[in-house]
Amino acid sequence: MRKIETEAMREKRKKRNNIIISVAMVLLIGLSSLGYAIMSRDDNQTTNNDATYGGLKFVKSNGYWTTTINSKIFYFNFLPQEVDNVSIVGNYSFERYYQNPVYIVNINAAVNGLNYALQDIALRTQAACISGEVCLNADLPTKTCEDKVIIFSNSNSSETKVVQNNSCVYIYGNFFEGTDKLVYRMLNIA
Repeated sequence: MRKIETEAMREKRKKRNNIIISVAMVLLIGLSSLGYAIMSRDDNQTTNNDATYGGLKFVKSNGYWTTTINSKIFYFNFLPQEVDNVSIVGNYSFERYYQNPVYIVNINAAVNGLNYALQDIALRTQAACISGEVCLNADLPTKTCEDKVIIFSNSNSSETKVVQNNSCVYIYGNFFEGTDKLVYRMLNIA
């Protein structure tokens, strides 16, 4: 049997339902806005993506730190202070590679930054093998340390370092850190 409701009871129930629906809608809108703000957060926020080092401004864009020197943009995985722990032995400059072919041994993803840095400086960059070591690709030229060779060493070195031996430059450990340190040194930054 159905309970008899007065007009006042119906108004009270209707008012209560409207309040519940209104609160639910406000919560839904508020939570969805908060969720959107969190999920759409971008790595390109100005507060965390600008840095200055040695008078140069670095900006993080698309996962890389960029700086402009003499109208050329350079791309790095790390800021100069983040590769301070990378030891580097030798004399490095872009002039030694100017209009010369540069041979790269053990091509890997870290080579991209090096290739871009040497663009318009080196005659070309080219994959090669180093004389006296096993070469997995017989089509590659074999070079010695008399040539301009940069070698990404597959040694099990836990220390990241860059070492020069004649015209060979060896990068050990973390290739991205080593490559950034090498390019920073060629730019006289770090």
